[in-house]
Amino acid sequence: MAAPTLHRRESWGRLRLALAVLAIAAAAALAVWPSAAALECEGIALDDGCLFTITGGDTADPDDGYAVTNAVGVPLWDFVRERDLQAIGYPISQRWARGPFILQAFQKVILQWDPDNSRMNYYNTLDVLANRYPEVELPNVPAHQVLEADAGASFATITRNHLALLEQNAAIQERFLSEPEWLNLYGLPIRYEEREVNGNPQGLQMLRAQRTVFVIWNVPAPGTTVGRVNLQNVPDKVKRLSNVIIPDAAKTPVAQREVAGLPVVTLPTRTPTPGPTPVPEPTSTPVPTPPPLPLPPASDREALIRLYHATDGPNWANNANWLSDAPLNDWYGVSSDGHGHVIELQLHDNRLRGTIPPALGFLGKLRRLTLSDNQLHGAIPPEFRHAGDLRVLRLADNRLEGPIPAELNHLENLGWLSLARNRLSGAIPPELGRLANLDWLSAWGNQLSGAIPAELADLHNLKHLRLFGNRLSGAIPPALSRLGKLEHLLLGDNQLSGAIPPELASLADLKVLELYSNHLTGAIPPELGRLANLTKLDLGDNQLTGEIPRALGGLANVEWLGMGDNQLQGPIPPELGGLSNLRWLSLLRCRLSGAIPAELGDLWNLVHLQLHGNQLNGAIPPALGRLANLEELVLSSNQLSGTIPPELGALANLRDMRLYWNQLQGAIPPALSRMTSLERLLLAHNQLTGAIPPELARLANLSVLGLDYNDLRGEIPPELGSLSNLTALHLTDNQLTGEIPPELSRLANLTKLELHHNQLQGEIPPALGRLANLRTLMLQDNRLVGAIPPALANLTNLEHLSLHQNQLTGSIPSVLGSLANLRVLELYSNQLTGPIPPEFGRLAALEALLLRHNPLSGEIPPELGRLKNLEFLRLEAIPFSGCIPLGLRDVKDHDLERLDLPFCADG
Repeated sequence: MAAPTLHRRESWGRLRLALAVLAIAAAAALAVWPSAAALECEGIALDDGCLFTITGGDTADPDDGYAVTNAVGVPLWDFVRERDLQAIGYPISQRWARGPFILQAFQKVILQWDPDNSRMNYYNTLDVLANRYPEVELPNVPAHQVLEADAGASFATITRNHLALLEQNAAIQERFLSEPEWLNLYGLPIRYEEREVNGNPQGLQMLRAQRTVFVIWNVPAPGTTVGRVNLQNVPDKVKRLSNVIIPDAAKTPVAQREVAGLPVVTLPTRTPTPGPTPVPEPTSTPVPTPPPLPLPPASDREALIRLYHATDGPNWANNANWLSDAPLNDWYGVSSDGHGHVIELQLHDNRLRGTIPPALGFLGKLRRLTLSDNQLHGAIPPEFRHAGDLRVLRLADNRLEGPIPAELNHLENLGWLSLARNRLSGAIPPELGRLANLDWLSAWGNQLSGAIPAELADLHNLKHLRLFGNRLSGAIPPALSRLGKLEHLLLGDNQLSGAIPPELASLADLKVLELYSNHLTGAIPPELGRLANLTKLDLGDNQLTGEIPRALGGLANVEWLGMGDNQLQGPIPPELGGLSNLRWLSLLRCRLSGAIPAELGDLWNLVHLQLHGNQLNGAIPPALGRLANLEELVLSSNQLSGTIPPELGALANLRDMRLYWNQLQGAIPPALSRMTSLERLLLAHNQLTGAIPPELARLANLSVLGLDYNDLRGEIPPELGSLSNLTALHLTDNQLTGEIPPELSRLANLTKLELHHNQLQGEIPPALGRLANLRTLMLQDNRLVGAIPPALANLTNLEHLSLHQNQLTGSIPSVLGSLANLRVLELYSNQLTGPIPPEFGRLAALEALLLRHNPLSGEIPPELGRLKNLEFLRLEAIPFSGCIPLGLRDVKDHDLERLDLPFCADG
C-alpha cells in the first residue's frame, strides 16, 4: 500500500517516515474492522461474486456491469459484501493492476489488495492525486494543504495538528470521530473549506481527508439533503479523468452475455510500482467466470436454492432448514403438498436482500407468495406468468423498480396483488384488466405514471383499488363505475385532472373514496350523496369549485368528510348536521362564506372540526358546546364576530382550540377553564377585552397559550405560574399593566415568553433566570425599569433576548457573554451606561446586536471583531471613543458610518 502523504516529495523528511508507519498500522487494523450492513448483489449473482448492473450510465445496455469476484485468489467479493453500502458504494470499474497490487474502484473508495500481506486496504486516492497529479483539481474538493507545523514533528503531534482542522465544523467533526476506525477509513484531515453558493457564504462546507471528502450542502443541490453530512464519491470524480489512477481499460463494463467466456476481471501483467507520472496499463488477461445457473430450474428445491443465494440467505432473520436435506415443508416459510411441490412461500419481514430470481416463476403449484417488507430490489420477473396457480402475490415494502410486467395478466387465478411502497415506474399495464378473479390491487407509494387504464373496469370482482401516492395523470375513467363490488377507491396524491365522474355514484358498495391531492376541477357531483355505504370521502387539496352539495347530507354512514384546500364557495350546508356518524369534518382553506350552521352542534360523534382559512362570518354557535367528543376546534382565519360562547367550556375532551385571526370581541369566558383536556388555546389577533381570567390556571394540560394582539387589560395573573406543562406564553400587543409576576419562573418547560408591546412596569424579575429551557424572551416596548438581572445569564438555551424600548438603567451585565446559543440581542433605546462588555466577543452564534440609543461609553471592544456570524449591528448615537475594530467591517448590515470613528489599524 502506498504511504499516505501530506506534503510534496521534496518536503517530506521525517514526516514521510511517520506517515508510512501510520499507513501500515491503519491497514493492519482495517483487515479486522467489523462490518456494518452488508452490500447486496444488485445484478447477476455469480458463483464467486456478483456482476453489478448498476453502472451509472456507462452503457446503455442494462445487462452490462462491473464484476466483483474472488477470482484468482483476490477476495474482493468476500471483502465487499461484508461492508456497508454507505461506506463503499457500488463498483465503478473492473479490476486493474499497479505493480504487485490489485485495485478496484467503488463510488466512495478504491480498494487495494496487498498480495504480500494478504490484506485489503483503502487506497490513499487524494494523497496520490496531490503528489502524482498536482495539476488535477477535482470539482468541489478542497485543494491539498501542507501544514508547516508538521515539519520535524512526532507522529502524535502530526495527528493533533490535523485533527484540529475538525474544530471548524462541529457537524463534520461529530460524523468523522463517531467512526471508531476513522483513521483506517478516512485517514487524517487535510483541509477545511467553505464556499459561497447562491449568496450563502456557507452554502458548501467541505473537509478533505487523505482518502475521502466530507461535505455539507446548506443550499438545495441535486441529489443532496440540506444540512446533512455526506461522503463525496471521490472515485466517481477521478473516473472522469483519462488514465488518472483508474486506467481507461478498467472503466468499460462487461456484458452479461459475455460472463461465460469473455473477461470479467482485468488482471494486467505485473509492472513496477509507478512513479510520479502515470504508467500505461498492460494488456489484460481473460479470467473466465462461471455462467449463472440455467433456467428453468430442474425442481422446486432448486428454485428455492436460487432464491436463497440471490437474496443473501445466510443473513436472513430465519433460514431454518434451508439448503438442508429435510423435506421442503420443514424449511422456514415453505409449505408443500403431498408430492413435495411448493404451494406457499411466506418470507415476510425476513431480511431478504437482493433480487427476485426468475426461477420462482416456475413453481407450478405455488398459490401464495409473500416477500413483502424486505430489501429486495431489481425488477419483478415476468417469468411469474408461469405460476398459473398463484392466488396471492405480495411484494410490498421493498425497493423493486422498473415496470409492472404485463405478463402478470396470465395469472388467471390471482386474487391479491400487492406491490405497494416500492420504486416501480412506467404505466399500469392495461392487460391487468384480464385478471378476472382479482379482489385486491394495491400499487400505491410507487412512481407509476400515465393514465389509469379504463380496462381495469373489467375487474368485476375487485373490491380494493389502491393507487395513491404515484404520478398518475389524466382523467378518472368513468368506466370504473362498472366495478360493482368495489369498496375502496384510493387515487389520492397523484396528478389526476378533469372532473370527478358523477358515474362513481353507482358504486353502491363503496366505503372509501379518496381523491385528495390531485388537480381535479369542476364541481363536486351531488350524485355522490347517494353512496349510502360511504364511510370516508376525501376530496381535499384539488381545484374544485362551486358550492358544497346539500345532497352530501345523505351520506348516512360517513365518518370522515374532507373537502379542504379547494376553491369552494358559498355556505356550509346545514344538512351536514345530519351526518350523525361523522367524526372528522375538514373544510379548511376554501372560500366558504356565511354563518357556521348551528346544526353542526348535532354531530354527537365529531372529534375534529376544521373550518380554518375561509370567509365565514357571524357568531360562533353556542350549540358547538354540545360536541362532547370534540378534540379539535379550528375556526381561525375567518371573519367571525361576537363573543366567545361560554358554552364551549363544556367541551371536556377538547385538546386544541384555535380562534385566532377573527373579529371576536368581549371578555375571555372564565368557563373555558372547564376544558380540562385543553393543550392549545390560541385566541390571538381578535378584539378581546377585559382581564386575563386567572381561572385559566386550571388548564393543567395547557402547553401553548396565545392571547396576543388583542385589547386585554389589567395585570398578568400570577396564577399562570402553575401551568407546569406550558411551553409557550404569548401575551404580546395588549394593554397589560403591573409588574411581571415572578411566579412565571415556575414554568419549567417554557421555551417562549413573549410579553412585549404592553405597559408592564417595575423591574425584570431575576427569578426568570430559572427558566432553563427558555429560548425566546421578549419584553421590549414596555415601561420596565432597573438593571438587567445578571441571573439571565443562567438561560443557557436562550437564542433571542429583546429588552429594547424600556427604561432600563445600569451597566450591561458582562455575564451575558456566556450565552453560547444567543443569536439576537436587542437592548437599544434604554438608559444603559458603561462600556460594552468585551465578553460579548464570546457570543459565537450571535447574528444581531442592537445597542443604539443608549448612553454607553468607552471604546468598542476589539473582541466584537471575532463575531463571525454577526450580520446586523446597530450602535448609532453612542458616544464611543477610539476606533472601530476591523473585523466589524465585514458585517453585512451596520450603521458604523454614523459613529464618526476610524477603523483600527491592521493588527
